Amino acid sequence: MIVGQEEQKTKTFKLKNLTDSSEKTLSEKELVEFLNGR
Repeated sequence: MIVGQEEQKTKTFKLKNLTDSSEKTLSEKELVEFLNGR
């Protein structure tokens, strides 16, 4: 799983799943919830 920051200002992060190449864009709050929920 690769997490890349889309834009410094907007605090949105792009998650790329390496197993199925899916991508989703999360806000900083959603990213924290996602990482804590694993």
